[in-house]
Amino acid sequence: MSGGRPKRPMSAWLLFCEAKRDEVKRDNPEIAFTEINKVIAGKWKALTEEEKKPFEEEAAKRFEEYKGKKALYEAECGDVYYNRRVYDEPEYTGKRRRVKDVNAPKKGQNAYMLWCHSVREDLRKANPEMPMKDILRELGQKWKDLDPSEKEKWEEKAKEDRDRFLREKEEYESIRY
Repeated sequence: MSGGRPKRPMSAWLLFCEAKRDEVKRDNPEIAFTEINKVIAGKWKALTEEEKKPFEEEAAKRFEEYKGKKALYEAECGDVYYNRRVYDEPEYTGKRRRVKDVNAPKKGQNAYMLWCHSVREDLRKANPEMPMKDILRELGQKWKDLDPSEKEKWEEKAKEDRDRFLREKEEYESIRY
């Protein structure tokens, strides 16, 4: 099969969007691009089952065609399903991402991050119109200008947080294994 793997077909909703997008843009030239889908969604919700039926039938027809093309593609490509690399192949050199354990304890934060969490809200309240980018820049400058004795206090808190993490990690691993 030439042309690469078959592309998954559009759902009934996406077919409806495709059919109505130009109409909505024409009827509402002032509407923002982000609002177009909201208008289309309202129209979709207002449709009866009978009015949705042509889109659902077209989607089902396209899905059946897709299943046939997919079967041909799988038969031609053998083990390499959908051009995904097979990890057992010797030429594969990419790294596998480790799955994050959601129950594992959170890592300890550094002194700067602990300090930022304590100061950020006050800075935002004092400057509500200031964009977050500028607030972060301001925090960085304030941290650089912070008194060394004050920084030492936050370093101590960071050390305590690191120790907490190591204790929890050790306990978690002893339970887990």
